[in-house]
Amino acid sequence: MKELRKAFTVGVMSITVLSMSMLMVPLTVGAQAAAGDLIKMDGLSSVYYLGADDKRYVFPNEKTYFSWYSDFSGVVVIPQSELESYPLGANVTIRPGTKLVKITTDPKVYAVEPDGTLLWVPSEAVASTLWGADWAMKVVDVPDGFFTNYTVSSEEVSDTAYPAGSLVKWEADAAVYWIAEDGTGRKFADEASFLANRFKWGDIANAPEAVPMPTAGADITGAVADVIDTSSGAGGTAGAGTGLTVSIASDTPEAGNIPAGSPIEFLKVNFTAAADGAVNINAIEIGAYGLGNASYIDNATWYDDGVKIGTSKNVNSDRVAAFNFATPIAIAAGETKSLVLKATIEALMSGNFALGIVSASKVMTNGAVVSGSFPIIGNTKAVVTGTTIGEVTMPSATLNAAATAEFGEDDVLLAEFDLNATNEAVLWESACMRNGGNNTEGIVGNMRLLIDGDEVVTEVELNTATKFACFDLNEYRIAKNDTISVEIYGDIGIANANDEVNLYIKDANDFSFVGEVFGYGIVPTVHANIDADAQGITVTLAASDFTIDMDKSATPSKDVRAGDDNVVLATV
Repeated sequence: MKELRKAFTVGVMSITVLSMSMLMVPLTVGAQAAAGDLIKMDGLSSVYYLGADDKRYVFPNEKTYFSWYSDFSGVVVIPQSELESYPLGANVTIRPGTKLVKITTDPKVYAVEPDGTLLWVPSEAVASTLWGADWAMKVVDVPDGFFTNYTVSSEEVSDTAYPAGSLVKWEADAAVYWIAEDGTGRKFADEASFLANRFKWGDIANAPEAVPMPTAGADITGAVADVIDTSSGAGGTAGAGTGLTVSIASDTPEAGNIPAGSPIEFLKVNFTAAADGAVNINAIEIGAYGLGNASYIDNATWYDDGVKIGTSKNVNSDRVAAFNFATPIAIAAGETKSLVLKATIEALMSGNFALGIVSASKVMTNGAVVSGSFPIIGNTKAVVTGTTIGEVTMPSATLNAAATAEFGEDDVLLAEFDLNATNEAVLWESACMRNGGNNTEGIVGNMRLLIDGDEVVTEVELNTATKFACFDLNEYRIAKNDTISVEIYGDIGIANANDEVNLYIKDANDFSFVGEVFGYGIVPTVHANIDADAQGITVTLAASDFTIDMDKSATPSKDVRAGDDNVVLATV
């Protein structure tokens, strides 16, 4: 585990680690590290930047590292005891003036300024003016999980001025300028001063005539401390765990035959956080294996102890499906969380299928190094025909009904529907209902799920971040050909007049069932009126009158002395 804790923190730096071993660069061994050094421990590939605050800073990926450094020369090898004496700082951001950045799920392109500040580049025309026709070659993707390390400014890039931190050369002047935060252009006195600040000639932008030269600032004659400080602009979660180990679970589903049209467990994966801090998983990308057509794989979904995590995804033509978790998967320090991956092969299709995680870089964290024996691939499933598995239908539900509740009112009906099982008895594992109303903290709580009038699940809270309330049914058995009536109640809490609570079924895959006889997953067939946009019972919180009065009898007159504590001054 100690090795895993120190795995090279460049999110994941497998390519960089390989490069390091092949370059065989000379390393300074046994020296006491100083602020500004790149440090590592002998025998391990982890490299950190040691800041002036005596903290070690993490490179979240390879592109970030090489925006600051050209190679691994100058790395100081220190004893394990010394390395562990430097607490983890945060994540390093892309060096200003070197790259333009974007995230994979948003086409917006940003320029990086000092302190990790991002300025939106509003158009291709602006980008082309400042960085030339091949400006797109400067763009790098920042994983979604690390985008929060940056601060997005309300300002945007203008086509008449370069962002702070840029390296620029104008045709009218042979010198290279560094654009300071005050907008002035600081000229490098010579080549030595340029290289002393660890800049690269390839990062220089050639300014067109349309962009005027800025006001001249003081010349740069040597290394500038603020400019070469790699920890500047660092973001992320200080004190987070440094490592995450990923491995296939010993009880991952076995190879075998499966029916088409059923949600099947394809893979079970263990995620173990390092002992030095908690780890958040922000995104996971899976890949399809086997000879079957990957486009037949639908509704791939991660589950944590039977409860769905995030949104279901279909495997695309590139044989991958990417999951970005709005609420990160939290793993406590030194703990292991086991996640199950289910997916459905389209009805009437056939083939052999398997799912897995191709590499460590496909697991995005809040700065922790991901390690494990990759690729991690589940056992192959062969689709067969002829098995009549169970079915669950929702023949009716209360839709678009309106109700009114007062602040503090308990036992308010929030949803009701029926479920019917056919072909075999069914075990109901979990159900997640989405709130289409206001997701104010405390608006509703203590939710209970009743079946045929009996409380089965109690004390469920609304997750205001994901907008879901999830109920663990603990394999509640629905007998073959039986119909059950389900009701969900909750207590109304703190909110505003006219706020709404509106629980509804966003996706049939938010309900998890398993057939008792055949053991296959079952996706319910919901009422024809229910889809991703349909709403359930809309409970509106009504304004009400209340009276404020002073209870003088509860606040008797008495003398107090200076310094007395807990003196009752008024009871309202």
